[in-house]
Amino acid sequence: MKMRLPVVAFMSLLCLLPGLVTAGSWYVAVNGLNTNPGTFTSPWPLGYALTRPSNIVLPGDTIWIRGGTYMGPFTSNISGSAVAPVWVRNFPHERPVLMGNAVAITDEVILTINGQFSYFMGLEVTTNATTRISTGNVDPPPDIYTATGVYIYGESVKLINCNIHDCQRGGIGFWKQALNAEVYGCMVFNNGYTNTSRGHGPGIYAQNNDETKPKSVVNSFIFNGFSLGIQFFTTSSDVLRGFTIDSSTVFNSGANTAANQQRRMNFLAGGSSVRVRNLTVTNSVFYRDTTDNSQTSIIPYSSLRKNVELGTESEAVWDVNVNFNNNLLYGDPTPLLWHRWDTGSFRNNFIYAYKSNNTLNALLLEQPFAAAPITNWNFNTYRTNQPSNTSPFNNDKNFATWKSTYAVDSNSTYNNTHPDSNHYFVRQNRFEPHKYYVTVQNYTGNDTVALPLNNASLNGTSYAIFDVQNSIKAPVDTGNFGGETIPLKMNRTAVAPLTGTSPVVPKHSSKTLGTFIIEFYPPYTTVKNGNWADPTVWSGGKVPQYFNKVILAHSVTVTTKAWCHSIALNGGHFTIAGGFLGVMKIN
Repeated sequence: MKMRLPVVAFMSLLCLLPGLVTAGSWYVAVNGLNTNPGTFTSPWPLGYALTRPSNIVLPGDTIWIRGGTYMGPFTSNISGSAVAPVWVRNFPHERPVLMGNAVAITDEVILTINGQFSYFMGLEVTTNATTRISTGNVDPPPDIYTATGVYIYGESVKLINCNIHDCQRGGIGFWKQALNAEVYGCMVFNNGYTNTSRGHGPGIYAQNNDETKPKSVVNSFIFNGFSLGIQFFTTSSDVLRGFTIDSSTVFNSGANTAANQQRRMNFLAGGSSVRVRNLTVTNSVFYRDTTDNSQTSIIPYSSLRKNVELGTESEAVWDVNVNFNNNLLYGDPTPLLWHRWDTGSFRNNFIYAYKSNNTLNALLLEQPFAAAPITNWNFNTYRTNQPSNTSPFNNDKNFATWKSTYAVDSNSTYNNTHPDSNHYFVRQNRFEPHKYYVTVQNYTGNDTVALPLNNASLNGTSYAIFDVQNSIKAPVDTGNFGGETIPLKMNRTAVAPLTGTSPVVPKHSSKTLGTFIIEFYPPYTTVKNGNWADPTVWSGGKVPQYFNKVILAHSVTVTTKAWCHSIALNGGHFTIAGGFLGVMKIN
């Protein structure tokens, strides 16, 4: 059965009894006061909550942020512990927005995280800036407002399922002090600005100075910025030790800058002369189709830059230990620039050098003179779309010469025709397991593809599909899962609008690439009359969570805080009696 688009409708009793607020829960609202106790009915303001002393907000506590717009900047000093982190997260079904306020020409950070073991989840970070174009050539620019979304300094911090967008100086500053920190399940897009020379403001700028405590970007989407997607980089000190990208999709970086300016890479690891140590990139997609917004009549095609660059620019320096496995690179014009590495692995990658014209042969990978593949380099698949391109490897080598010269790829394959089958990447969100992050490389060019899921436990469950590039707030399709596949429409063109004037209008990727979030809403049915919080009232013996579809066949009473995604009245009803019920819709 088709579901209506979700509209937030809360049923609540504002006189929630203070005694029902569980220990360790604090509340923030746009109308909060410093003099309030931080309860559900008497919340704090956000800035006050994030600077509470450690004898008030304790390890294991949760700070719940109610919906609304919070004008920044903010600094968080709260800390948890390894066994009991402090959570700062959105109140279920509500959307808190941390806003950079462009009332003056300044450069700021909207959210700075200093404390250790603090987990920030479900937040939106953005600005209300009116322009993204500087008329000068100085960074930061003196003529426009700029802001970075989030700076992370604290060790073992997690930024989870957050949306960071339209921040002019970049999305996330992931600094060297933030050892063992993680960006997980985040959408980072439309960040940066342009001046007279190029686009500025990477999606994620990262450093790290302890390879035993690497920081990571996991299960995230980074796209459509003015500059690089992910930049693991430095020019001054040895702080490129330990970095991981896993199960993420980075695409069309630099697409929003001026059409006559050089594009930037989706991922760059390395500085001018500083070694990279212990880099791991796995199960990820790096896609660039630079024909979307570039004008090759103005800027040379060879200046559109590479998709991914691995290693230090100086060939006098050996980078140490890279593991680049199970990734998909779709590159126009060149998928990979490879520098000098001593050890590691390069296995099970799919590299496709796509060319939109035949002005020159596409290179699958480029190596400076001193560079060479590492020993553990095998089981890869190489493709181009140019039937006459028989020598796409470095220095015009054909596949046989490439293999024999470097003694690599004995079990790999090369084909100079367009791929004829699709790739599907499906990743379950570990913090919100009802969500699946999906990337489709649609080589067949179909308007609709059938996403293979084959999860019998979800059979009959209703779902909603969100287009990552268009809107992460309202679904573009809904349905009921039949147990095997889900139809995904690939010929979409609508995109999330960019805040402020810019050189170009953001474009959706072609139907070659699809990026989606699919949410499932498992049903919970009452089996008897009783209290909502009583597990025995529900099928399966568990109390519904905010993502469950509830079917009321009996009468239930809500006496504490409760949530669900939707309620179907099947002969039953609910009564609010001193509690709170958050629900997206009621049938």
